[in-house]
Amino acid sequence: MGEVMHVITDLISVVLRIGVDVALFSIISGRKFTIKDGPLIFLIYILFPTILTFAEQFYSIRFNVLDYLLEPFRISLLSFFYIREQPKSLVLFYGLLSVTLQDLFYRLYSFFLFPVLGWDNRVLEKTSFWIVFYVFSCVGVIWFINWSGYDFKTLKDRSLDIKERRLLGFANVNAILYFFSIELLTYQEFDLKISTLDLRKLLVIIELLIFIGIINQLDRRLKIRYQEQIKFQQELQLKDMENYNKQIEGLYKEVRSFRHDYSNILATLKLGIESRDIDLIEDVYHSVLKDSNKTLKGHKFDVGRLANIDNSALKSLLAAKFSQASAVGINVGLEIPEVIKPQGIDLIDLVTIVSILCDNAIEAAQETETPEIKIAYLAFESNQLFVIENSSPEIVVSINHLYEYGYSSKASGRGIGLHNVMSIMNRYPNVSIKTQNNGHKFSQILEIDTIKDI
Repeated sequence: MGEVMHVITDLISVVLRIGVDVALFSIISGRKFTIKDGPLIFLIYILFPTILTFAEQFYSIRFNVLDYLLEPFRISLLSFFYIREQPKSLVLFYGLLSVTLQDLFYRLYSFFLFPVLGWDNRVLEKTSFWIVFYVFSCVGVIWFINWSGYDFKTLKDRSLDIKERRLLGFANVNAILYFFSIELLTYQEFDLKISTLDLRKLLVIIELLIFIGIINQLDRRLKIRYQEQIKFQQELQLKDMENYNKQIEGLYKEVRSFRHDYSNILATLKLGIESRDIDLIEDVYHSVLKDSNKTLKGHKFDVGRLANIDNSALKSLLAAKFSQASAVGINVGLEIPEVIKPQGIDLIDLVTIVSILCDNAIEAAQETETPEIKIAYLAFESNQLFVIENSSPEIVVSINHLYEYGYSSKASGRGIGLHNVMSIMNRYPNVSIKTQNNGHKFSQILEIDTIKDI
């Protein structure tokens, strides 16, 4: 009975350890797991110990030192399996970060908390106590992450600049060196009976300070990036607003000229009516008035409908895209039937998404014989819809893969924009996008629930 309970306790400890590791990795990386991921995760955890056991039996040698180095390999492999679409330095960073922080707090407690409580490391030989202690160290990591105020998930939602990549590279090398050093010292302590406790304490403190420094630098880089982005958006908004004003001014001049011409036409009609000159009246109608309504119904007058958007940034962006499309011969239609104010999503994210969708639509429409784009911004009860439809060449596009990093129906190296759209939308459970590809028409429908919490 005692052996059965011992086996059950060991099994629970293994399952709990896997669960804690995966949960911590998920919190840091933002990668959500389901029950379907269980078999692969379990395989990753038993793979290295199984290989090591077979190797020891085959060579009749104990590779004790390797037992201490399994953990970082497990989590790193988990990271490469589940977020491999990210830059490799970031994939490795997510894997090493979670396991290194877990190890740091595990050792901080055993090195500095246990002596205060009058315990020694022998209490960890009890599986039941070890389970509680391992979970408690995970809680410490979560507290540390919240205390730092840095959201590591944002790293995969934006393109990394050269300084951030170098910083991640340094963090990865540092974590690898820490693990090899601390585990080698642990091996010497417990297998070779060489006292290394003081060195391990010093190493843990140094590594914790280094991690705080890395987080501080990442946070500093994030703030700089946001400031640069805000400055760029402000400059872009001013430029777009200037473009919008020029378009409105041009339309005003055209309407004023049209009004002046109509005054002359009416004067001519008046003479024809007074003189009963039917031929003159018919000539004026067929040469001027018959097609005059087409002038005022042209799509270029649709830009005036942007006045219904109660936000200058989005309004000026759409005006700029309208002008850009018109300049390359694309027929653009706008539909904004009533006053609407963007809600349910941060403005900078909405502008980014709309800009990417418009750029893609313009690029695709240019490749068709009759280039056309239709843009609509609509409000239905608690929902807002931004719809963009464009003429499309007859190319088979895999909608299932459309939002993957680097996927494009064009040349390699393209397709980053829609991946960025999906990265932004992952932060908003109230925002969704639908894609339709019907023959020569391609449409994207961005739906925003303005009531659901974001």
